[in-house]
Amino acid sequence: MSKKHRLNQITWAIGLGLVAHSTSLIAAQADEQLTNEQEIEEVVAVGTRLQGSAAAVVEERKNQAFVADILGSEQLSRTGDSDAASALRRVTGLTLVDGKFIYVRGLGERYSSARLNGAYIPSPDLTRNVIPLDIFPASIIESMAVQKAYSPDMPAAFGGGNIDIRTKTAPNEFTAGIEVGAGYDTASSDGFTYNRNENGIPSELSQAISTYRGDFSIGNIVSSEGFEDGDLTRAEQATAVNNALLKSLPRDYELKEESLDPRYNIKAHYGDSFEESYFGGKVGFLLAGAYKNEWDFEERFSSVITQDLENEEGNVDCTTSLATSEDVSNSCYNTVKNSQVTTETESYNGSLSLSYRLGTHSISAQQLYIIDNEDESEIAISQSPAGSSTFSIAGDGIANRNHEFNYEERQLNITQVMGQHTFLDYFGIGADWQYTEAKATTDIPTSADFEFRDTYNSDGSYAGSTITGDDNRVIMSYTNMEERVKSYGGNLTLPLSFESMEVEFKVGYDFSDRARIFNTSSFAINNSGGSGISINDGSNDALNNSGFLTDDFIDNNAVLVDFNEPTAPDADDYIAAQKVDAGYASFDVFYDQWIRISGGIRYEEFKQSSIGTSSLIFDEDDLNTFYDPDKIQAGSVITDDWYPALSVTYVGGDDYQVRLGYGETVVRPDFREVVPVTYYDPLTDIRTFGRTGIKSSPIKNYD
Repeated sequence: MSKKHRLNQITWAIGLGLVAHSTSLIAAQADEQLTNEQEIEEVVAVGTRLQGSAAAVVEERKNQAFVADILGSEQLSRTGDSDAASALRRVTGLTLVDGKFIYVRGLGERYSSARLNGAYIPSPDLTRNVIPLDIFPASIIESMAVQKAYSPDMPAAFGGGNIDIRTKTAPNEFTAGIEVGAGYDTASSDGFTYNRNENGIPSELSQAISTYRGDFSIGNIVSSEGFEDGDLTRAEQATAVNNALLKSLPRDYELKEESLDPRYNIKAHYGDSFEESYFGGKVGFLLAGAYKNEWDFEERFSSVITQDLENEEGNVDCTTSLATSEDVSNSCYNTVKNSQVTTETESYNGSLSLSYRLGTHSISAQQLYIIDNEDESEIAISQSPAGSSTFSIAGDGIANRNHEFNYEERQLNITQVMGQHTFLDYFGIGADWQYTEAKATTDIPTSADFEFRDTYNSDGSYAGSTITGDDNRVIMSYTNMEERVKSYGGNLTLPLSFESMEVEFKVGYDFSDRARIFNTSSFAINNSGGSGISINDGSNDALNNSGFLTDDFIDNNAVLVDFNEPTAPDADDYIAAQKVDAGYASFDVFYDQWIRISGGIRYEEFKQSSIGTSSLIFDEDDLNTFYDPDKIQAGSVITDDWYPALSVTYVGGDDYQVRLGYGETVVRPDFREVVPVTYYDPLTDIRTFGRTGIKSSPIKNYD
């Protein structure tokens, strides 16, 4: 546990600047009021929030004190982008990765953050801290602001940039519409389908974890049940119990080659506003919903290059072809993997917005519900022409085959209340606030990996498949994650205007409370006989291989299921919580319409605690092992710091602006990275082990 304070020179400079400016400007305002009192009639200009029109977007971008890009709803409708992620790829300096994640200035998603109407929301993605932006449909977006330079009203966890998604509120007048779309990709016309199971862990296996304390071995079942030899031996009785548990798993994973359905979508909205006579305000509502279904097929190639590429003369003398045995003996590859991947993406969303406007005050409430499902199957053929254990189709008539299936359900439920107020009788002070509660869940009811050894004839045609005499011939996993976030904050703005200078002071508060529970259970199907078993003699299509676990096969072969949970003190589940408490003050001075100086300082207190846990906690000793006080303390962090920012802008008329900026921020590790739990890194696809004690990285930003 660590705690630190830091106040450097630029922090003092900005703080003193705030005080000095406020003192001088208040005095100047008093002198000007005495001089100009009653000289002109008061003129009040009331502005509204960005409406997403092209003109409003351009104006907001020009008026930004810090480097930013804005996308409005008009631009989204013209380009036809269906979601936030695909729209943002059109912004300069942003890169779309995997169709979901935005990299700002070439930096990974770790250095980007996203907010919804200024509020932090949880991510339903298991392996990343950032929100997959493809789940936000364009139909609910009013505008998106991409800020590439840090300002004090932004979260201190700011690397490459921050994306704020502003959703549509109730319209000023009646609106209704429906849109239907369809498409067909000839490059993805055919693919592979299977009968997926969405029921999650069978109840028989859930009960067996407690009954046998996670150990499904024959010896432990005999001991737990107290079997005695009779018509069947104790081992045979225990094997029958294990086989019954294995049969409770979904086992029909045969693949079929089929023509894929065309892509289609439908979205609709209905909204209106009307005057109410009691207070004289305006009430509005907007109801919107959408559905989308897409199929995609692609062929992938990956390889590991051998280190011995050069011959004695120093020239590269190897081949990338594996067509003949000569090619294999002179291959450039240690390993080669060819995959065929079929993906179905299905998403639903619905939103309801209510608003009330009275003069210069408005309050709105929004309920947003998003479901995003993805089903992926992969057929992979692997060869190792120059690896540590060599095998290839052309050289040995051998290859490894994997059939992988993964179905993921992601949901995001957001409730948000916001308010904007302008107090004309009190120096035009502006106030805005938001309160948000959000819940993100991810369930993976289907995750199966089948591994086979294929044999091939001399002409390269398929001859059959076996499962080798090893463990983990099939791995079936079930995962669920739930994360809840409560976020609230507000801002006060004081605008002042003088003869040749416009000034704005701003203070704000920002709070978020985040908690996550992550659980995963894995079951391994092992060939305990020790020798290979043929599951396809070549008479059937290899696509049928992943349906080999029939009742007859299980009854007549030494195939057993085991609970694949790490033993204490190792863990694969975790719980984590995080709180961020922040306040800031900033100033914005625009002198004579040509020079602008903006800056401020943010104070942020960060608290986080996380610990690995397990489903194998059955007694007090187990509990003390996983929830040891020293482990809890090692997994806890408390830090606080000051984060200053300063920006100077030269305005060259309407044609161009030149900005110089400096800011100090931080990049913090994700939950999974600070918990001693294994996971697959999303960038490298390498199995990684989280650890406590990982430090945050301070950043100095020069723009």
